[in-house]
Amino acid sequence: MAYTAKDIKILSPEEILEFDFALTEHFIKEYFKPKDFIQRGMEATRLCGLCPRQFFEARYLKGDKTIPVPAEFIIISRELQKAAHQNK
Repeated sequence: MAYTAKDIKILSPEEILEFDFALTEHFIKEYFKPKDFIQRGMEATRLCGLCPRQFFEARYLKGDKTIPVPAEFIIISRELQKAAHQNK
């Protein structure tokens, strides 16, 4: 199968942010938070089946404490943090 110029799609800035790697970099630059913190938060959010913008960004980066934190998010976050410290 051959690819042509028609097969290439230029993504808009909003479409690019649908990818976690791009959204992570955006959060780092926007909120001046450590990369490890944001990566773990994004991973825990995805593993819980939550939307990073609706949950992680709103609760942990913008500081909206009215958003409830699911118990499984806390457990997953702790496990990810333990694993990160063991790998250092």
